[in-house]
Amino acid sequence: MQITNQAVARHNTLLHRDSQKSAAPQTNRETQSHGTNSVEQISQINNHVSLLQNLSHQRNRTYLLLPTALVNVYDQSNQPIVCKVLLDSGSQSHFVTYNLVKRLGLRLASVNIPVSGINHIKTNIIQMVNIDISSRHANFKRNLIILVVSSITEYIPFTHLNASGFNVPSGLPLADPNFYLSSAIDIPIDCDLVFELLLDSQIRLGKDMPLMQNILLGWIVSGNISRVQNNKNSSVNAMRTSCLFTCETPIDLELQKF
Repeated sequence: MQITNQAVARHNTLLHRDSQKSAAPQTNRETQSHGTNSVEQISQINNHVSLLQNLSHQRNRTYLLLPTALVNVYDQSNQPIVCKVLLDSGSQSHFVTYNLVKRLGLRLASVNIPVSGINHIKTNIIQMVNIDISSRHANFKRNLIILVVSSITEYIPFTHLNASGFNVPSGLPLADPNFYLSSAIDIPIDCDLVFELLLDSQIRLGKDMPLMQNILLGWIVSGNISRVQNNKNSSVNAMRTSCLFTCETPIDLELQKF
């Protein structure tokens, strides 16, 4: 076809010029097509690299140890039972499980309280209970109004940790002597009580290590544990997190929706 077009062009210069003009856009379209494909390929490569970098960051991110304490909780006969509490400064309410209330033999009261958490997920609480708690290390006792739920959260910490990796000073009364062992939370206490419990003293255990805070329940251990190993002697790198933020929704705001 190329030879024929050139032969015809010798007899008709205008036709030859027109054929050149008509061929040019096709070449441009092919160039643009190749350019577009190259841009798409580069974009795909960049997205793939970003994904790998993000996954690498997730694998190497630190794990934070949440503060826990052991307290005395009193049953219907006013006998103390040791329970594990979580100091939850992101919560507006205390919570307890039905199983613990049943174990304590305490009476429940009916309520209707909407509670919201992460992603605006709402739970309607229909029962509450009064529970007395006290410190095992100081003269501190409170009666708490606690909302009752079927479950609270996963075990904290999520795995057993190597206790020797913390280098906790000896002789200090720990709020939770087994803070490094994975176990269930019985009662998360709200931000109001958390700040009431705080005392002045703090001890930093080192770089990339948690700190110790003195409170009325004893010394708590909380913070970064990226240099701590679990009980299998492997570093703690967690692609998981816990968030217990909870907020009571005022009833008048709920009524405005209707």
